Amino acid sequence: ALPICSSCLSHPSDPFISSLSFSSDCLLLAHNGLISSYHPSTLSLSSTTRTHLDNISSIRNVSDGVAAVGSDSFPGLHFYSTSARKHAGSTLWVDPTDPRTNKARVAAIADDSEIGNSIFASFECWHGENAVLVVDKETMKVVSEIGRQTGNAAKSAAIRKLTWVPAVGLLVGSSVRSGTLGYSG
Repeated sequence: ALPICSSCLSHPSDPFISSLSFSSDCLLLAHNGLISSYHPSTLSLSSTTRTHLDNISSIRNVSDGVAAVGSDSFPGLHFYSTSARKHAGSTLWVDPTDPRTNKARVAAIADDSEIGNSIFASFECWHGENAVLVVDKETMKVVSEIGRQTGNAAKSAAIRKLTWVPAVGLLVGSSVRSGTLGYSG
């Protein structure tokens, strides 16, 4: 187990961590619009990358030195090279029949790094439309769409937590919505 304490994980410029991702390669912390990469065993700071995002709500280490990030205030899935400290590309949810999807935000990210080359991102539009998109890691292009819920017909909010279970090849997603009549999800 790692010795975790707030003083050794938070970056001096902004102590509020909005999202984190851990792999055997690195520990990624998102704070404000920054991505800080730490060595996984010593927790020493390797690099800090400034993004074009005001806030990062989801982050995932998808390959050696590449982070996929999403924001609840800016559309698209964005890729950053933490070693080169620069933007590597972006993926938007594009549907020619519904241009409103072009401004969809990413709520959660997972990947199948153990066996495949896919990233799973939960996208949500302001008008309620949501889906999980499968994105190819190499090309950063959408490969397929899973479980789309359209606009006001959407019975639940976009998936907020995504996890790939490699032992059974299963993508698990969850979301909970609260209202005057209680919780659903």
